[in-house]
Amino acid sequence: MTKINFKETTRILAWVVGIVAGIIGITSSFESKENTIDLSGNWEMTFKVQKSSLERFNDNNLEYKYKIFITQNGNSIEGNGEKFWENFKGTESFYNLNQKTPISISGKISNNKLTANITEKGLRRETSGHIEFETIDNHLNIIQGNFTTTAANSSGIAILEKLND
Repeated sequence: MTKINFKETTRILAWVVGIVAGIIGITSSFESKENTIDLSGNWEMTFKVQKSSLERFNDNNLEYKYKIFITQNGNSIEGNGEKFWENFKGTESFYNLNQKTPISISGKISNNKLTANITEKGLRRETSGHIEFETIDNHLNIIQGNFTTTAANSSGIAILEKLND
């Protein structure tokens, strides 16, 4: 009959438990890294129109900005804000209270990308759109992507810039 060495068995068991715990910790770190991205807070969102069904808006002739507040729950975001500024062919306009139009945004973060849908209640009609922001990182205060919207079937560059809260 073989005699079991209690000290040696305990040492081997502790080593195995340590290795397993390390593997679980490393795996959890990689899995939770995506959830450490936090987009909650105040943002300025800019749309630079590159293409539109209306010729006068093509070739970067139109740019407009929104101030939005985003809340995040896990990998889902929601936000509300308003359009406050536009630049059409080099002429800047800040909107007064009656001109500001509300916008809502909702989306998901996956693989360090934000994919979101927007709805804007314009002065004449409601429009909707889609945005994809690439390379989201807590260390970046500016995130760039692309947008499409039903407003004059426009598309172009979308920029999300974190504002100081």
